[in-house]
Amino acid sequence: ADLSTPLHHGFIRYVPSDDLSLHIRNSLPAKNDRPFVYVPVGYCHRNKDFAQRILSALHLKLPNMVIVTTETTGSTEEQQGAYRVQNLASHPVAKDWTEQHVQGVLTAKVGRLLESVVESSIEVGAWIVPDCPRRRNAAAQIVCEAIPSTSPSNVVAMGLIGLGEDEEDVLFKKSLDESKVPVGSPVMSVSQLVYDVGLKDGAPCPALTHLVMFESPEERKIFRQELLDLVPDYLVAFGNITEDAMRNVFENAKSGSPVVLLKHTGKRIDSLCKMFRHVNTHIAVSGESNTRIPPIQGEDSDLVKLFLNTWPASYNSKTIVLADPLIMNESALQKRLLGAITAAFDLKSGGIDMRLSKRKVLDYAWSLQKICNQHSKRKKSLAEGVHVQLVTCTLLSIIASILYEKVYSGGGGEAKTNVQTFVYLLTILLPLYITSLKQESNEGVAMANWTAFKIAATKIESEVLKFRCQVGPYRVEEKTEIALHRPVH
Repeated sequence: ADLSTPLHHGFIRYVPSDDLSLHIRNSLPAKNDRPFVYVPVGYCHRNKDFAQRILSALHLKLPNMVIVTTETTGSTEEQQGAYRVQNLASHPVAKDWTEQHVQGVLTAKVGRLLESVVESSIEVGAWIVPDCPRRRNAAAQIVCEAIPSTSPSNVVAMGLIGLGEDEEDVLFKKSLDESKVPVGSPVMSVSQLVYDVGLKDGAPCPALTHLVMFESPEERKIFRQELLDLVPDYLVAFGNITEDAMRNVFENAKSGSPVVLLKHTGKRIDSLCKMFRHVNTHIAVSGESNTRIPPIQGEDSDLVKLFLNTWPASYNSKTIVLADPLIMNESALQKRLLGAITAAFDLKSGGIDMRLSKRKVLDYAWSLQKICNQHSKRKKSLAEGVHVQLVTCTLLSIIASILYEKVYSGGGGEAKTNVQTFVYLLTILLPLYITSLKQESNEGVAMANWTAFKIAATKIESEVLKFRCQVGPYRVEEKTEIALHRPVH
């Protein structure tokens, strides 16, 4: 067991409740376990590579993309019951429908759109990371349940949970303490949770595949931000979202990450859609993106007013997808989402000179990464070659020493044939060569060079992803104090 690391791991198993229906009970898999890693307080501050260590403990590598969902309030049934068109009479499709019919169509269409988004994203290796992966968050439940049953086994729906001081989290932490063990030690027991579709508590969503439990919510924020800084992400918002979720939508819009808003699924969603339409119309009329955005007549939300007063000059309207489930089908949403991802992560923001400069920088970075990767492979081959030579020469030396007596038997100890001379030289030269190989192997120069080039190639690739995504301001730590306060745009 690796007892030097403060990380712990274990498994959570969902067991059916006594009053669960036979149909749901039979649908549960026989081995219904979820791996989790427990992160203590201060771990992210003590270890610079904390993200890599935590993911390694889960046997995971960084994905190509992350789907983030927002926090909502209310159960799934309450969410779907709030689906409605605010101005039904003016809607081009649903103006002659009843509100009950609109709710039914919206529920079905929202489910199909989410399944389409999740399925297409899984195909490119994306993770699903709900903002609040607890059973009380209907959005997390709905998105995780949208994962197709035919998806590959390596699908990752990750739950990041920061344990607080409320009674529910304290009891949950006590259950984890009874089963978790240091990373590297075999897990002898599992932590059990009751599986009941009617429960809306703070326990993790049953549809999650991997869990990271943080002893404090602050550690969770640090890890989540690090993950989103390393990997491109896009946000999907629908339902009765919270005010914090509204702030997350605005932060994504400020940073240039794609945002998908499903209309008619909640009042705050409709308010945000109205805000983005207002901004897009104003920018289209004025022709300038850095102009002051006027207020929206009749808008009561203080958050929307704050967003408009602090609207970023670097806003790119192509990264925002306002999807009407009553009008937009699955293929159209995927096309719009692909356009938003391209606009956000393909460096199409800024003037032509800025775009050319960014692409030139990326070309240099990828070239350096390619060189480091090639040298890494070459140094690895050299390190393996030293080991193979050492083993081969050792075997030949043993064989030569065995043949020596037979070749020289009855010869008086003098080399009279070419074979005797060759064996005699092998017994002298092979030990010398083995000694030099052993010395080189012990110094580990080839292995150290391979490790250095491999780490350099990986770091360069991570920096390229940071630069392309720019979820937050991009900075280089080695620069001066003044440069640290000047993010690269």
